Amino acid sequence: MVPLNLYTRPVMTKAQLDRLGEALRRSLEPTIDEFEALQAFRSAHEGPLAEIVAYLRNLGQHPTSRIKTTNTIIEKLRCDKTRLSKVQAL
Repeated sequence: MVPLNLYTRPVMTKAQLDRLGEALRRSLEPTIDEFEALQAFRSAHEGPLAEIVAYLRNLGQHPTSRIKTTNTIIEKLRCDKTRLSKVQAL
């Protein structure tokens, strides 16, 4: 069973994420605030991801993991026209 302490409080609401995604999609160059907000969103996933990977390795599995770079996320938003709250495999 996966440890229950993996839940972290969301950094932003779904609506806030989608507004950030729209701003990143339209902007030629993200503002410092937009970049920091995206970075905080990404960082919120690092700890839980590391714990899951460690848990699976303790079970003898060999998972790999990585979090998308901010540039990759922005490119995905622009190319796929997807909402930030729906980006998969962050």
